[in-house]
Amino acid sequence: MKNMNLTPQATHHIIQELTHTTTQATSDEWKATGLKVRPDTWKRAKRYAADHEMKLQNLVDEAFRYYLNQTN
Repeated sequence: MKNMNLTPQATHHIIQELTHTTTQATSDEWKATGLKVRPDTWKRAKRYAADHEMKLQNLVDEAFRYYLNQTN
């Protein structure tokens, strides 16, 4: 059985360093979701996106892609 421990692991990377490891979507389609996120995590993500002049949805998408690429 696959280990389903989804505890986040600390890394020392920033999203810009990881963009070369992710594939860009071939279309502009997005899936609307209703995710629940801890308030402090959401605040940090919003601040990071604003500081790096990127959309929050792109930050979340890149973070998901990076995490999934590392675990598979």
